[in-house]
Amino acid sequence: DEAEAYHAIQLFLQHIDRTQNDSFVHANLGPADTRAGRLILRATEELACAIPNITLKYDPAVTPDDYLQLAARVALKTAKPSFANHPMEKADFGTEDYAIASCYNGFPIGGGGYTLVRLRLSHLAKKTDSPEVFLNELLPMAVGQMAAVIGERIRFLVEETPFFESSFLVKEGFIHRGLFSGMFGVVGLAEAVNHLLGAVEEKDRFGRGEAANQLGLTIIETLDRLVKGC
Repeated sequence: DEAEAYHAIQLFLQHIDRTQNDSFVHANLGPADTRAGRLILRATEELACAIPNITLKYDPAVTPDDYLQLAARVALKTAKPSFANHPMEKADFGTEDYAIASCYNGFPIGGGGYTLVRLRLSHLAKKTDSPEVFLNELLPMAVGQMAAVIGERIRFLVEETPFFESSFLVKEGFIHRGLFSGMFGVVGLAEAVNHLLGAVEEKDRFGRGEAANQLGLTIIETLDRLVKGC
């Protein structure tokens, strides 16, 4: 019955928390409302365990408001679940067969990330006051260097370590090397935009000013083109 199921879920979540001390242990709920999902959220609220992290795949056409409100209430108390835009993720992957890990990183089921390298746009922007120089010179240089680092890390993992030949996860079919990819992270967009535009007044800064928002979009579109071209 439901009481027994709830107790089993509590024990399972406690077991994960006490045996898997890694912040990348992650669970996904939704987008549909399920009894198991509600019990997991209830147990998460009661236990307040740090692990596993949780993401709710949210779809306004599928996820009921009261289920979303339950998840939001639990998140305010325990800092989880996070929320993923399911229609957008599904469109990007071309399938519903994906999972979110570490709050926002999306992967095909059975895949993963070889490595994660982050570009600090705020740090890079300090090298110039010109948006044109930033877009046309600094970003291509930084992306090229990061791609080289990612490529070398992948080469090492695949060619010099035995992980993909020896791991039980591979042998038992849980993960597949062909579904792995390098991860290119970006932080500091708002700070970079505000610096490049010399935006001091709140109305002119990223998130408020039209010119700042447009520059932010241009930076992301440029990064998207450069990374895909590597």
